[in-house]
Amino acid sequence: GTGATALGGTLGVTGATTLTGLLTTNGGITDTGAVSVAGTFSQTGANTFSTGTGAISLNGDVTIAANKNLVLASGTGVYSQTFSGTTQTPFSLTSTFSPTAGGTQNNINTSVTNTAATTANTLRGLNLALTDNSTALANTDIGLNIDVSLGTNASATRYAAIFAGGNVGIGTTTPGTTLDVTGTGRFSSTLTASNGLTLTTGALNLTGTSGSIALTGFGTTSITSTLKISKSELKVD
Repeated sequence: GTGATALGGTLGVTGATTLTGLLTTNGGITDTGAVSVAGTFSQTGANTFSTGTGAISLNGDVTIAANKNLVLASGTGVYSQTFSGTTQTPFSLTSTFSPTAGGTQNNINTSVTNTAATTANTLRGLNLALTDNSTALANTDIGLNIDVSLGTNASATRYAAIFAGGNVGIGTTTPGTTLDVTGTGRFSSTLTASNGLTLTTGALNLTGTSGSIALTGFGTTSITSTLKISKSELKVD
């Protein structure tokens, strides 16, 4: 139809239906074929909008009203979205929390349970992959960018990341220690090792243009002057 239609009961359709006007129903709509809505589709109340085992194709924008939730039922289905040719941020989430009773508020919370029983598998809570196919451009590719310096609360305790368990690998996919780095490292400030420093292979090079080296535990509490070693071998008995 091309005009407005008002229904007080259930509308059952067995073929294809095209509505170009306004359809209002206080009951339900059942269709075994295809329904095409050229205008705005709006649903209110506690009724369920579904197709059973069929599919829903949305060719326009979808808006969820304020204070309403989007819930995906559990099962074997997956959520998949492919963005192509976009120049904007494909997925953006902005949250504002105003708690009155403290607690912990998570902007994004994911939980994965593995129940593999016969064959060992690899479980990843979050998998990120970047592919830069630009030609001869000095791009900057960042896999994960975290900034917790925003805000005006000077009393806040800020942690960029907390790893509650497991090993962290940089340059290796099989970290054998809490922090396993394959490659070089740089510290622009103080490096503190509270339980000793062990060098297994290679050489220990101390290079600097100013300052001093303080050694404690060798019969003295401190050395305030610059420590200079010019001999090829140093022994401490």
